[in-house]
Amino acid sequence: MLFIFHPIKLLLGVVITETVNGAEGRERLKQRNVDLILMDMNMPEMDGIGPIKSVRTDLNRETSIIIITRRERGDRKSGMEAGANACITKPLD
Repeated sequence: MLFIFHPIKLLLGVVITETVNGAEGRERLKQRNVDLILMDMNMPEMDGIGPIKSVRTDLNRETSIIIITRRERGDRKSGMEAGANACITKPLD
């Protein structure tokens, strides 16, 4: 779930879509299919676990999901158990 309010073209043929939180991201994914989801685990309204489970269970999609979290939090384990494919730790350089 990339979180963007409007389409932005960074690379030819690549469109990034962003939402402000996990709940909005989950609803947006019901309307469109994406190739990759980058998801911060610490979001307002709904943390990253809910949208990951929704993608895997409710939408039954195998879209690659990369979670972004802080090193000291237990989000990596819970995100991977929920169905994420990989994890990136903050801060990002």
